[in-house]
Amino acid sequence: MIEQQKRKFKEILEKTEEIKNFHEENIKELKYILDYMERDISIKESDNIETIILKKYIECGSIKRVCEFLNDNGYRFITKDYNRKYTTEDVSQIIFPYKRNEDEKEKVINADEELKDVVKRMHLYIFNSSYGRLKVKEFK
Repeated sequence: MIEQQKRKFKEILEKTEEIKNFHEENIKELKYILDYMERDISIKESDNIETIILKKYIECGSIKRVCEFLNDNGYRFITKDYNRKYTTEDVSQIIFPYKRNEDEKEKVINADEELKDVVKRMHLYIFNSSYGRLKVKEFK
């Protein structure tokens, strides 16, 4: 009988330690993001459009607001045939690039690696917090 209780409490302890580790990891990541936000992330004349988009996302945390900033300030998405205003899909592809289909090549973002990493982490927290939970999954 006592062995059964020991086993039960060992399982509870293991699960509690897993939860503790999960929260410690979240705290560490959130501190990393906040530390980065303390730096000078103002837009510089030498910044390319991808860097501007990532910096504005850190500043406002919203793809829609980044898109509005770009369009209000005269930035245009350049295609082979014409220039047009930025859409949320264009901005989303820079903030969190993904393949739309298997044949498509992964988009290469020309920006500082640490900046891209911070934005990726922020995006995961913002996305998941909109569903009322902490970061629950990683995107690769």
